[in-house]
Amino acid sequence: MRIWNVVRTETELQETVGTVLGPEIYESVGSGLIGYWRFDEFEDLGANGDGADDVRDYSLNQNHGDIVGTLTLSGITTSVDEKSERVVPEQFTLYQNYPNPFNPTTRISFELPSSGQVELSIYNSLGQKIRTLISGSQEAGIHSIEWGGLNDNNLPVSSGIYVYRLQVQGKYMAAKKMLLTK
Repeated sequence: MRIWNVVRTETELQETVGTVLGPEIYESVGSGLIGYWRFDEFEDLGANGDGADDVRDYSLNQNHGDIVGTLTLSGITTSVDEKSERVVPEQFTLYQNYPNPFNPTTRISFELPSSGQVELSIYNSLGQKIRTLISGSQEAGIHSIEWGGLNDNNLPVSSGIYVYRLQVQGKYMAAKKMLLTK
């Protein structure tokens, strides 16, 4: 269960279903994630059998344990004003991919304080562009995309160090390293 304090589109919610969110999401004030719990981890922590009663708190509280008896989530008030504006970041930010090292996929996230022409590309250790993940106009906001270790021809790339570069035309450019292990 994930609780957000900002409006999330259906697409944004679907992109995170089944995805283990990393610290770059739940420790980022701009992400809007205020609660993140996973149930039924199938890892018994000591009570009532096979682990189907486990709950782990992946929020900043980082509590975990077995649920003994029944669990009722109550006293949680949530509301989202559909007319409210989305949170717009104050500055351009390119986050470290997660997980890193990775196999088979990793997620790259970035923030844009204004809309613009964006290119997000992957380069090999020789500086050759091997994949363009995003090329075109992007709205201001928080963005995230997954890369599965494929080049522009949809062929797998080898293990190694890669660089991903975010370029916003005339406004911002940043690059970070990542490690693909196979």
